[in-house]
Amino acid sequence: GLKEAIDLLEPIRQKIGADDNDNGEAIMMSRADMWALAGNIMIEAAGGPHLEYKAGRADASDCTGQGERHVSAESTSSKRVEEVFVTQLGFSHREVVALIGAHVLGKATKAHSGYEGPWVKENDLFTNAYFVDMLHVPWHRETKTVEPFGERNIWHRFEG
Repeated sequence: GLKEAIDLLEPIRQKIGADDNDNGEAIMMSRADMWALAGNIMIEAAGGPHLEYKAGRADASDCTGQGERHVSAESTSSKRVEEVFVTQLGFSHREVVALIGAHVLGKATKAHSGYEGPWVKENDLFTNAYFVDMLHVPWHRETKTVEPFGERNIWHRFEG
């Protein structure tokens, strides 16, 4: 579900990532650098820490194989998360925890995953609320069919 953000950033990247500016000076910025910088800015704007930014990332020439390594929304296994992010992609366990913690910002959209809504109540603040919810809030699972995605596990807070 990052397509909307990527689409918003692309005109900016094309302007500053052009081969040269109006004065003929080279001002290259890769898409990867643009996305990393935008992520840092968003974290800071949401009350998170200041993150060091270093340019120099190269863009891939294509996306071959990228869709084959993701963890499905249905995954209930930490082993599957570890297999994909640590074993296949080379992340550290600490980096995986940080990546998963990004669920605190934004929300799921039905068009991309079959799910709709924020993961936490205040989804515009950089906090550890996602992990607090996962560890301390009782949840129950409902399985239902969500078109066009098929059968999905839908998790609800247990209202006991």
